[in-house]
Amino acid sequence: QGNTECREPLRLGTTVTFALYVIHRALSAFSSQTQMETVTVRTARSHELIHLLEQGQIDMALVFDQGKHPMRRSTVETQLAWVARDSFELPANAPLPLAFLDDARDLRRHAFMALDEAGNTTISLTTHPDPIGLRAYVEAGLAATVLPKPTISASLTDVEARLRLPPLRKVPVSVYAIKIPQN
Repeated sequence: QGNTECREPLRLGTTVTFALYVIHRALSAFSSQTQMETVTVRTARSHELIHLLEQGQIDMALVFDQGKHPMRRSTVETQLAWVARDSFELPANAPLPLAFLDDARDLRRHAFMALDEAGNTTISLTTHPDPIGLRAYVEAGLAATVLPKPTISASLTDVEARLRLPPLRKVPVSVYAIKIPQN
């Protein structure tokens, strides 16, 4: 495939989680096939990004699926994972320490559903307003969190089996777009 030119700036919207851990790989792959002059990445909650797309303020959104919509282009199922530092251990006779972003309602909901279905797990919950602060807290070994598997970086690991945590569900992740640059 030959390179094509993408003269207009691509305005991409995504969640903080995907922006921190996935988008750089997607942009790298895309730029190897397209002559991009500019790409801007805007982060917000999934439903807010759909609104921005509808208003023409972004061209494309990579988000947790928001349901059937005329701009939805593709959807994939993505496995969620219990994530922590490799050396993280459950404290003896203490609640499971969990940490999430303040606005990570969807990921918290999946964690709580899995824990409720398994029964007999008590937790302590910490929330953080900033993704960098959350990441530092989890990487320090102070808590576990829930992330989509594609977002697990080298400093963190899936701890479900080792800590005997209940399995998490798959979630749909979708691309919504006004236009998709052509190759």
